Amino acid sequence: MKFCPRCGNFINHKYAICPKCNFDSRKIPRKNFKNIPGSKSNYHLRPTIDIPKLELRIHDLTNIERQKLCIFPLLSYDTEIRDIARRHSEDMSVRNFFAHKTPEGKTPMDRALSANFALDNRGWLEKLNSTQWQFGENIFQTNLYDSVYLIDNIPTDYHWNDLEKIAKVTVDGWMNSKEHRENIILPLWKKEGIGVYISDDDKVFITQNFN
Repeated sequence: MKFCPRCGNFINHKYAICPKCNFDSRKIPRKNFKNIPGSKSNYHLRPTIDIPKLELRIHDLTNIERQKLCIFPLLSYDTEIRDIARRHSEDMSVRNFFAHKTPEGKTPMDRALSANFALDNRGWLEKLNSTQWQFGENIFQTNLYDSVYLIDNIPTDYHWNDLEKIAKVTVDGWMNSKEHRENIILPLWKKEGIGVYISDDDKVFITQNFN
C-alpha cells in the first residue's frame, strides 16, 4: 500500500497512476531539482525521522488497536524480530520490489529461519496440525511527504510528514485492509518487531513481523 504524492489517496503499489487525481508518480524528477540554484522548492525542509522512535510508535499504535478490541495479550517488542523486519524493508527499497516474498521467493518464515529466530508458537501450532501463522507479516509503503505541488511538472512545495503522521497513516492503512487487520488483531501473536527504511528518494518502507 502507498499514497499518491499529490492528493494523498491510497493507491495500489502495483500502479503508478492515482485513480483519484490521475497523477503519474513516475514523472516526479526529484533528483533533478533538489540543488538547482535559485529553486523555490522547499526540499531543504525535508525532515529527519528518528527511525527507532518511529518503529516504536507504530508498535504502540498497534497495541492501541488491539486494546480497543480487547485483544490480549498486548504485543511485546522483540529486537530480533525488529532486525528481521528492518532487513526486509531495506531489501525492498534497494532492490525495488514491494512484496512479502523476495525476488528469490523467500517468505517471511524463510527469513525468520535464516536468522535463526526461535519460533515461540511452533509447538502450539503443531498441536493444531497447522504450519500457518508461525511468523506473520504486514508491509506498507508511503512517502516522507503527504503531497507535493508541481509547477511545470517540477515539485516545488512539499507537505512533509512528521513521525506521528507516518506512524498513524501506516497503522490506519493496515486496519483498513482486511488481511492486514486480521494480522494485527490475531490473539495468537505474542510479540512483534517493526522495521523501517527510508530511501534517498523519500520512500518509506515499513515491515511488521509477528510471532
